Parts: sequence; C-alpha cells; structure tokens
Amino acid sequence: MNEPWRAMSMCRDFCGPWNGTRRELSSPRGWDGLSGDERDVLVRFLRELGEVPDELHTHVPVGLLPEVFETEEDPAIRFCIIGRWPFRIDACLRFGDEWWLVECKQDAGHACIGQALFYWFLWCRDVIAKRATRSVVACKRCDPQVGNFARRVGLDVVVV
Repeated sequence: MNEPWRAMSMCRDFCGPWNGTRRELSSPRGWDGLSGDERDVLVRFLRELGEVPDELHTHVPVGLLPEVFETEEDPAIRFCIIGRWPFRIDACLRFGDEWWLVECKQDAGHACIGQALFYWFLWCRDVIAKRATRSVVACKRCDPQVGNFARRVGLDVVVV
C-alpha cells in the first residue's frame, strides 16, 4: 500500500506570497488558483477599492506546507501533496509594508468567516516577515448576522 506521507516533510519556506504567486493586476485570466466566481468577486472588489495595490498575489499558501522528497517518483502522489494539501488564501494585496488577506466568495456564510479567521491565524503564525493588517471577505451576498459577527471578530466584509 502506498503511504504518501512518507514522501514528504513539513516546510515553512514557502508560506506566504512569493514570485510564483504574484499576478499582473491587468490580467484577471492569469490569476491562477481562483475559480471563475472567485475571480469575478476579486475583480469587483479591486474596482470598488479605489486604490491600486503595489502587488497582487493569488492562491497564496499558508500553514505548515509539505515539501516532497526528490526520491518520490509517483506523479500522482507528488500532485496530491503539492497541489491539494496546503491551505491557500484567495488573494493577498500589498500596500507598502502592509498586507491584506482577501477571501472571495459568492455567499459569505459562517464557514467562510471561519476560513478567513483560520487563514489570518496561519499567516500571523507562519509569515512573520510580512505584516498583515486587514483580513477581508469579499462577496456578492452576505447574511446580515454573519456580517455583523465577522466585523465583531475583526474581519472586514465587503459586498460587491
């Protein structure tokens, strides 16, 4: 029986934004890692934001990330470990020395709020060199109770 966890170790070297997650603001179709709905919400959010970030990153890994050993030859195991394991923030925006974490959803429900809080926690724990100042849920719809709760725990909710 294959045991994929034997093909990896845990690594913090690639937490947070890096050259491989940086995207051109002018090319939404090139924003890898986002679904069409997430991309649409992010485009609307950036349009309503009114200021242009210095950098845009999408599908940004956070948390303890897997590092695949070079001896692992099975491409299916390599793909599962690298492509499916890590937690990934939909978008990170850099304004000067500050970073905003953005989760993009059609409907912001309680699970989305938990996801945004969890990613904020992982960023603060693991991405020490880059200070996150805002965690934003950008969405098309948000239940008022969920929005009120999100704001009370320090998240910004932006309905676009």
